[in-house]
Amino acid sequence: MRFKFSQILVLFVTPCLLLGEAALIQAGKAEEKEESKPGQAFHWLELKSTLNGQVLGTSELGRLNLTNQIDRGAEVERETVQVDSQTVKTVERVYRPDANGRRKLQDVTEVELRTFPDGRVEAVQTRSKVDVNGRMQVWRQQRQETRSLGQDNWETTSSVLKPGPTGNLTTVYRTRQTERKGTDNVVRVERIVEEPDLNSRWSVVEQRSATIQENEGETIQQETVYEMSPFGELSLKSQISSIEWKDEDGGVHRTIDTYQPNSRGKMDVVERIELSEVTLRDGTKQSVQELQTRSSPNGSLQVVERVAQDLSKSRTGDTIENIRIERRDVYGKMSPAEEFRRAQTEKETGPGKKSFTSKPN
Repeated sequence: MRFKFSQILVLFVTPCLLLGEAALIQAGKAEEKEESKPGQAFHWLELKSTLNGQVLGTSELGRLNLTNQIDRGAEVERETVQVDSQTVKTVERVYRPDANGRRKLQDVTEVELRTFPDGRVEAVQTRSKVDVNGRMQVWRQQRQETRSLGQDNWETTSSVLKPGPTGNLTTVYRTRQTERKGTDNVVRVERIVEEPDLNSRWSVVEQRSATIQENEGETIQQETVYEMSPFGELSLKSQISSIEWKDEDGGVHRTIDTYQPNSRGKMDVVERIELSEVTLRDGTKQSVQELQTRSSPNGSLQVVERVAQDLSKSRTGDTIENIRIERRDVYGKMSPAEEFRRAQTEKETGPGKKSFTSKPN
């Protein structure tokens, strides 16, 4: 049974972990639901964004990631290699045209993921880009480890490093997240983010608490976010409420509300994201994402951006992606803002090797 949204709000007493847009390495959503092995359900932890962790496959819909798509001229090539029985390495290269229109390598991301027999997962992600001298330089590295704390209980630690004044990689923040599934089938997540202060001492700058519960075909997620105030103490920044459900035709829908305290100290909805995805008879997947915000503190929520994405197969077997973006104009009407098309090709390139290419079409 699907709750009305007014009924849902009564349930949002404790926090919710919003499964956000984070870099993800997985075999597929269906496999993630059925398989809880770390290598299958691995997720990166990102600063100031949340995501499902090692054992949580509860949310099917996340925000559409338009980073590469909006970069119209970009071509993305990704190769995945099974190095050995425990290690998978992925290299992603992004090419953009230079001033003369020639295809030129601009960004490289290397990920090495290693799964151990005891279920522990170690991962290193290194991102490099071309500097002003045309040389490829590392600008960010993330190191992450996930280990089991028992059945359906996990701990993930993550460190992000960036080049310091001398060029050496220095840790700029670190994260610790625990996920525990209780006998009531509710998953409770605790997350702490630390940064070094001026004296190189680590201090907590963000703390998140969350619960995730599946109930009669619905997934209800509740999250509370605290951040360090200028006075040196953690204070409430926001609460995030999310519900996901399927309709009778198999379409998946999700509503994500973000609340923040107003001038009177009460929590007001400041942003709402509506997501939906349907699969047509010919296999085409259609996704729609709407962003709603307030034009003023006392104003009502209104749609300010709508993104529609179609994924279909061509006769040659490529995946064709069509993106249409509408935004609210100065007259208050939704108007077409961008429209573009990309072709995605995936293929086996050898024993234990897969390649992926995405480019404008």
